[in-house]
This record gives sequence, C-alpha cells and structure tokens, in this order.
Amino acid sequence: MPDSLLKPTEARLLSAVRRLSAGGAAPSLDEVAREAGFSSRSSIHRPIQRLIEHGYLTRDRSQRSLRLAGEPGAAAMALPHLGRIAAGRPIEAVPGSETIHLGELLCRGNRYVLTVEGDSMIELGIDDGDLVVIDRDRTPRAGDIVVALVDGTDNTLKTLHIEADGQVLLVPANSRLSAMRYDPQRVALQGVMVAQVRMRP
Repeated sequence: MPDSLLKPTEARLLSAVRRLSAGGAAPSLDEVAREAGFSSRSSIHRPIQRLIEHGYLTRDRSQRSLRLAGEPGAAAMALPHLGRIAAGRPIEAVPGSETIHLGELLCRGNRYVLTVEGDSMIELGIDDGDLVVIDRDRTPRAGDIVVALVDGTDNTLKTLHIEADGQVLLVPANSRLSAMRYDPQRVALQGVMVAQVRMRP
C-alpha cells in the first residue's frame, strides 16, 4: 500500500517511527506515542497494528519495540552475543545465541554523542577521546554522570551531587582535581551519560 492511501493517524505514526529509527533504533510504543503527539500508547495500538498488517512495520523479538519493515542496515547494527566473560575470577564458558541490536541500545529516544577531552573523569574509566552517549530526557539524580552547562558558556562532564543547602556539586573522578560548587541557577543540566564507547587502535 502506498503512503498516500494511509489514514492520517497511520501516516503520522509511520513518520514518527521513521524519525525515531534513524541510526537503527527500535522505538517503543511509548516513544512513538510521544513523538507523534499522543497522550498514551493505548490510543495507538489499533493504527500500529494496521501498519504491521500492511507491511510497514514489524515488532522486534521482545514484542515491545517497533522496526521499519525491510529496514536497510538494521542487520548491520546487530552483533552476536556469545555469552559472558569474567573480569574477576574465571567463570564457566556457556555459549550464547542472542543478537544484540546496537541501535536499539544506543540510539533510542532523545540522545546525542560527545567526545571527551581531558582527564577529569579517568578514575571512572572515562578517558580523553572516548565517546559518551547522553540522554536528554533522563532526569538527573545525585550520583549520575551529567553534562552540565555552567553560566551559559562552559560545558563539563562530571558526577552530580546536591548539597543540603541546594548547592550543585560537580565532582571529577581525578584525585588531582577538586569538586566545583555552584549556585543552582548557574548550572543547566543537559543530560545524563548512559553509555561510553572506546575504539581501540
């Protein structure tokens, strides 16, 4: 069926899935509902089902997320998950047979990527040149690693703490550096770090 024959609600939802699927992500029903301007996912079940029946969409194996049917590059965004590996004491090698969809893990929702410069977070394993994935929609909580904009000009990646008096404490992970303390009106939190990528040469 050509797009021109879709009902308005179906066309709106399909456009939302296409936007959210950029980079290989598999958006959830909640994400699609929000993106398309619906108040809840219950209101989109029927048109989503029609899009599946018409061959526009498929559900992933968990049945919780949606993919564009015949999505180019979707397979290239997945890698085989072959089991667990010990970082402490050795563990029994048990082969796995799952597939991990990298786009679904990293690219869903309202996220962006930054390149780390400097060594202020090295004691948490975040090195100069690493890529960090930031989620704009996640509510920052004490202990999260956040992107903080200070005085509207300077961005920094630090661990967030809130003092008893409401002051914002931005804490580095480098014993040579001191925490930075600010009045809350000076700091705008621009997202929470949810993933880190390091490519070995």
